[in-house]
Amino acid sequence: MRILLLTLLATGGMLAGQDVCAPSGREGAALRAWRENSTNASISERRRLIDELAASYPASYQIHAERIGLYRRAFADAWPGLRESYVRLAEKNPGDPLSLTLAAAALHRSDTPRAIELLTKARTLSPGFPWAALKLAEIYQGGKFMDRDKARANLDAYTASCAEYLTSSANFIMGKIADDQSRMAVAKRLRARLDADSSSGPSDYEMLWSLEFRSYPPSEHLALRKQVAKDVERLLALKPDKRYLGTLLAGVKQSGASKESIAAFEDRVLKEAPASSTAYTITYERWKKDHKEPEDPKNTAAWDAWKRDYRVATKQWAAQFHEVAWLELSHRATQIKDGELTEQEAIRALEESIQKDALRNGPNFRRYASAADTLLAKRLAPAKALEWMETAWSLAEQADKARRDDDTLTDARRKEI
Repeated sequence: MRILLLTLLATGGMLAGQDVCAPSGREGAALRAWRENSTNASISERRRLIDELAASYPASYQIHAERIGLYRRAFADAWPGLRESYVRLAEKNPGDPLSLTLAAAALHRSDTPRAIELLTKARTLSPGFPWAALKLAEIYQGGKFMDRDKARANLDAYTASCAEYLTSSANFIMGKIADDQSRMAVAKRLRARLDADSSSGPSDYEMLWSLEFRSYPPSEHLALRKQVAKDVERLLALKPDKRYLGTLLAGVKQSGASKESIAAFEDRVLKEAPASSTAYTITYERWKKDHKEPEDPKNTAAWDAWKRDYRVATKQWAAQFHEVAWLELSHRATQIKDGELTEQEAIRALEESIQKDALRNGPNFRRYASAADTLLAKRLAPAKALEWMETAWSLAEQADKARRDDDTLTDARRKEI
């Protein structure tokens, strides 16, 4: 596989197509599964699985890019070692555009000038290798190294090969630097591929819809809405997984469907995905519509009644929408604020919420600080609150240092931080 990849890279312009722009077969299925399960799996499980994928598919840029991103965000202690491993790999393979690009992706934000050198070399070795061009576009699109002309040139080089398999990163950059004509050309190529591929799913079309409405003039939006309606019908006929119902609901709304049709699809979401974040949003918006906030800010009786209703609803929502992680912590804080829990019950409830969030996402200073604030507001367990605040402070210092060490920051942005 490695030898085959290097042979392809050496041909430059022959790189366009699914084999380079999108992982196919078992590799693509494995990467999709990892992304889809990321919201439910623990942070340590996500790390283990992406490490296994990286070992199984050493020539996959997208898998390794996901791995680099996860370590950078969530594993501060292990991140420097992983970064250096990619740099050493590039040093051992100076003629391999993939190794050079992965090293550059790892060095981006810590030694960005060197990353630019590696990417420039990768593009010289293989002008058709799309990932080096995309990474350069990411670097040049903003911050200290911003160069809009270079960003556009590299984005064009990437889309020349991969418009049909546009990544979320490329879509973001297009929104910042590309003109309507360029976005429209990419949208047409992406639609042609999705419409011809029976395996295309809701997440593919979600990006397409956004790109089309941003690219086409308002005079063509009516035709676009009709096309979105057809897309939704096609996707529903494929019986999509319930986790995509939120995306399909967005499509129903963009299609210009009637209020009745939208409400009917919302009811379907509530029935088929009752614990999802989309179901929570629907329920919350309906609750707000039926429970208007008092117009007079001085009407304390009306506000007290509204807050009581909201607390009752929050308790029900925390029990129902267990996929919305922050709801439980919010509910626990409300219980403590209302004096429903003893001091020990309050500590246990907040500890459980902190541990659940840490298991899912890793330690977060905001969770510890919020829990400490909740205790202190009721004059409960000051020693435990101090312990959590000290943990929050340590984590916040680490987060601030990581932000300040970003060498792509402008002087003004660094001053703000």
